[in-house]
Amino acid sequence: MNLYLGIDVGKNNLSYCALDSDRQCRFQDETTNDLNGARQIKQSILAETSQQDYQQVIAGMEATSIYNFHPMTFLSEDTDLEAVGLSVIIINPYTSHHFSQLFDNGKTDAIDAEQLA
Repeated sequence: MNLYLGIDVGKNNLSYCALDSDRQCRFQDETTNDLNGARQIKQSILAETSQQDYQQVIAGMEATSIYNFHPMTFLSEDTDLEAVGLSVIIINPYTSHHFSQLFDNGKTDAIDAEQLA
């Protein structure tokens, strides 16, 4: 089983949602787009991976100018997250926009995070 984490990146906030391979939501929240927010996401990942053994843990976020750089760097370089096998993928916003049009469930940061997952 895999864990897929989608992070919708905004100037001030990070909305995130984690789905397992069965598309079940394992956790979802919103936090600030700063070091404390990245640490909160890290703790959510570590809490989930301590309860369930995942083959892969993949986090995807849109490339949003300078706003995704710090959370991407923090998550991809953290040794605790590296130990659980976290991979960080940056998604082209043009691609994710067209992908989201396949769904008819509205547009909010939480929905965007789930679709990225």
